[in-house]
Amino acid sequence: MLQILSITAPIFLLIGLGFAVTKGGLLSRDFVPPLGRFILYLAIPALIFRALSTRDLFASIEPLFFAAYGGGACLSFLFGFLVSRFLLRNPLPLSGLVSLGVSLPNTVFIGYPLLTQVFGDATAAAFAMAITLENLVLIPLAFFLLEVGVGSSVGAARSAGAAARSIARRLATNPMILAILVGATVAVLHLPIPAFLAKSINMLAMAGPATALIYIGASLAGTSLRGDLGEVGLVTVGKLVVHPVLTALMVFLLPPFEPSLQTAAVLLSSAPMLSIFPIIAAGYGYGPFGARTLMVCTAAAFVTISAVLWLSAGRLAGL
Repeated sequence: MLQILSITAPIFLLIGLGFAVTKGGLLSRDFVPPLGRFILYLAIPALIFRALSTRDLFASIEPLFFAAYGGGACLSFLFGFLVSRFLLRNPLPLSGLVSLGVSLPNTVFIGYPLLTQVFGDATAAAFAMAITLENLVLIPLAFFLLEVGVGSSVGAARSAGAAARSIARRLATNPMILAILVGATVAVLHLPIPAFLAKSINMLAMAGPATALIYIGASLAGTSLRGDLGEVGLVTVGKLVVHPVLTALMVFLLPPFEPSLQTAAVLLSSAPMLSIFPIIAAGYGYGPFGARTLMVCTAAAFVTISAVLWLSAGRLAGL
């Protein structure tokens, strides 16, 4: 148990530190959005670029990881949508947000630090594949359904084609997508990186995980827990319990592949939803719901991630 706490405690202590320094006024809440932009536009793209450009890209690709990780996410998305739409009778946009919340983990800000704690430098392949799958398949699919859902719910003349063009513009300017493309190009073509540039990228990448955890805590300061308890509970249970269980089921049903990648797929699925969930929710008129859900889910993740690590203890000991 102490070994598990040694993995989870540093992550959640940094989240708690970010919450405390913001709540106490040491870090201004006005500084939180710029801090998030620094992470999203500089630190994390540098981390992704470093992870991809320094590896044998073709040797790192494992189709079964994509199948297990992507299959678990898609099943979780379907679960969230069906329960929200047909059991709780929520409108289509809110059901889309619930689906997004239960199926897309915080791979960058919590998943990567978690994998680093467990596997050390051997996390690059799983992280790069997860980020690629999320940004090129899962996130566009989620936004597509959200955009179409909003258009149909308000009677707007927003076609599926218009939604697709909007998503394409987002993808073309997404810094993580650009980092994936550039890093993959460097790896495939074996392009040399000047030493001074490599050091600068490495320094930015090293700043990413810890700063991201501080940002999560800071962004949660001042969030109210009132309202939307049914939907908040659904997303929390769906994300922290249903999603990792479904991914583990996919791993079990698929042919065997690298054990560390099997474990990484389940660990990444156990992370709470992506930290920009409140921002996405606000864009569809559900900002307070998004903030409340992120706070509850992130706090509860300390217990559930520890449970996943405990259940995986035998497999981790053999890696």
